[in-house]
Amino acid sequence: MENSFSYQPAAGRYERMPYKYCGKSGLQLPLISLGLWHNFGSVDNFDVATDMIKYAFDHGVTHFDLANNYGPVPGSAETNFGRILRENFQGYRDEMIISSKAGHDMWAGPYGGNSSRKNLMASIDQSLRRTGLEYFDIFYSHRYDGVTPVEETIQTLIDIVKQGKALYIGISKYPPEQARMAYEMMTKAGVPCLISQYRYSMFDREVEAETLPLAAEYGSGFIAFSPLAQGLLTDKYLNGIPEGSRAARSSGFLQLSQVTP
Repeated sequence: MENSFSYQPAAGRYERMPYKYCGKSGLQLPLISLGLWHNFGSVDNFDVATDMIKYAFDHGVTHFDLANNYGPVPGSAETNFGRILRENFQGYRDEMIISSKAGHDMWAGPYGGNSSRKNLMASIDQSLRRTGLEYFDIFYSHRYDGVTPVEETIQTLIDIVKQGKALYIGISKYPPEQARMAYEMMTKAGVPCLISQYRYSMFDREVEAETLPLAAEYGSGFIAFSPLAQGLLTDKYLNGIPEGSRAARSSGFLQLSQVTP
């Protein structure tokens, strides 16, 4: 692997990727982003993870998507990403859009896994420490937890922007009713929802019915996670389960039963 001072991004990287304005904002995002849900945790090869991020950046990918619970182990993807930034991308922070999220189970006890103000405020501070960043470009509520009032969650996101810990805010996996409430509250506060993140692929098109039109109505951008269904929509599994693939690993979200008849 290259040492910490030898990496120089490709000179023509911005010619290799189309960019599009996100919703009604002035922020442009690449058509392809790099999600760090898997392959970047403490159970993964750090050198390979570094090479993937370099390759992405060399090809115009400027948006890197994290969450506090990404790993495995939870938190380790942020830690590893922070190390990769320090060792390889000093001086390039302003060319990157780095996002993170909070709201899923992260630590023990009643405060470590919901969408409350207590959890979100603690989570973003922890995530900033793990990554070594001063702020996130985008910070999401990772889910509607079914209990915390939407008003509490969204006010916390608004306050996070006002405190300078994030430039923009977004929501992920919110049901349509709660998404509309979130959009309304953000809009009235003058901190509109930049982006909405949901699962979307040829195998899962549920968002087309209500979620996509709703996001468009409020000027929110939309970003899909698992657009290739974690590899099921590639040719990777046509001839069995390759060694080292997600389906072959016990730590992965994709299970063997999903790729075998």
